[in-house]
Amino acid sequence: MKTLFETIIFIFKSKGFLTLVLVTWCFLAGAQTMEIEETIKNKQGFSLIYGKYVTKAKLTMPVDNGYKFTVNCGAGDIEVIQSENNEIKVEAMILNTGLGKGNAIKFMEKYLQLELDNQGGDIYLKSFFEGQYNKKGTSKGYSFGNMFMTPGSKIHLKIMVPEGLQVRINDKSGPVKIENLKNDVDVNDKSGRIELKNIDGSVEIRDKSGAITINDISGNLKITDASGGIELKNIGKENNEINYIEIKDKSGKIKANNLVGNAFIRDHSGQIYFSSLAGNLEVRDGSGCINLSQIDGSLSVSDRSGKIYFSEVALGKYDNKIVDIKDRSGGIVGNSIGSAVKMIDRSGGIRLRGIDGDVDIKDRSGGISVHEIQGTLTVRDKSGKVNSNNYWVKKQ
Repeated sequence: MKTLFETIIFIFKSKGFLTLVLVTWCFLAGAQTMEIEETIKNKQGFSLIYGKYVTKAKLTMPVDNGYKFTVNCGAGDIEVIQSENNEIKVEAMILNTGLGKGNAIKFMEKYLQLELDNQGGDIYLKSFFEGQYNKKGTSKGYSFGNMFMTPGSKIHLKIMVPEGLQVRINDKSGPVKIENLKNDVDVNDKSGRIELKNIDGSVEIRDKSGAITINDISGNLKITDASGGIELKNIGKENNEINYIEIKDKSGKIKANNLVGNAFIRDHSGQIYFSSLAGNLEVRDGSGCINLSQIDGSLSVSDRSGKIYFSEVALGKYDNKIVDIKDRSGGIVGNSIGSAVKMIDRSGGIRLRGIDGDVDIKDRSGGISVHEIQGTLTVRDKSGKVNSNNYWVKKQ
C-alpha cells in the first residue's frame, strides 16, 4: 500500500541565519520535522586554500512501540542514546571542506541525503552524501569539479531513540557509540571503533575493521569481526533465561570478563583471555595464546597453535561437566578442575594439578605431569616422560 503524504515548507530568517522547517504529514507515520541552520565557516579553518564549513540540522519523528529503526549512514561519528519520549530525534552536524561557502552549499544541494522516512511502519534514517553510499552499498562517485572544490565531507550524528524499538546501524566509516538503551541493537560497520555500554537487550555486531568495546549487556551477544581487538565486560544476567554469547573473529585479541551464558568462540589469530563465565565455554582457535579462568561449566578447546592455560574450571553446579582439550602444538597448563579431563595432544608439554575426576590423555610428544587427581589417570604416550604422584595410574 502506498503512503499518502503532504509536505509543507517554511523558510524564515531569525538572529542572522536562515532556518528551514520541513513538516511531512504521513498517513502511516505521523509527522517528520526538520530544521536546518545556515552554513557557517569554522574559525579554525582547514588550510590556506580550503575552508571547513559547518551546517547543523535537527530531525524528529514520533513512533509507536514495536517499530524497527534503521540508520544508513556514510562517513562520520555516530552516538545513540535513549529518548525521553516516543520521538526519534536526530542532531546532525554536516561538515564540508571547500574552496568557499558557495561551493560547500552547492555540494550539499546536489549530494546530501538526510531524512527520516517511514516505510510501512519501519523508520529509516538516511545520512550520507550520494557519492559516498547508495542502496547497493557502492559508490556513485563525484564529478571532477566537485571533488576539487569540496575534497572532504562527513556527517556527525547524535540520535535519540525511544525504548522498545529494534535499532539497526549500517555504518560506512567512523566511530559508533551506543549507550543507556532499552532496545535490541544491531550494528553493521565497515570501519571505525564500536563502543556499547548499558544495553538492556540483545546485541549483534558485524564489523570489518576497528576495536570493539562492550560493557553491561543484559541479553544475547553475537559478534562477527574481521580485524580489531574485542573487549567484553558484564554480559548477560543471572536471572534471565540461559544467554548465548558467540564470537567469530579473524584477527585481534579477545578479552572478556564476568559473563553469564553459554559462550562459543571461533578465532583465527590472536590471544584469548576469558575469566568469570557462568556457563559452558567452547573455543576453536587457530593461533595465539589462550588463558581461561573461573569457567563454571564445561570447557571444550580445539587449538592449532599456542599455549593453553586454564584454571578453576567446571566448579559450578552443572550436569555432565567435562573438560575436553584437542591441541596440535603448544604447552597446556591446567589447575583446579571440577570434572573429568579428556585431552588429545600432538606436541607440547602437559601439566595438570587438582582434578576432581578421571584424566585421559593421548599424547604424541612432550612431557606429562599430573598431580592431585581424584580419579584414574590413563595415558597413551609415544614420546616423553610421565610424572604423577597419583596411585591409580594406567599407561597404555
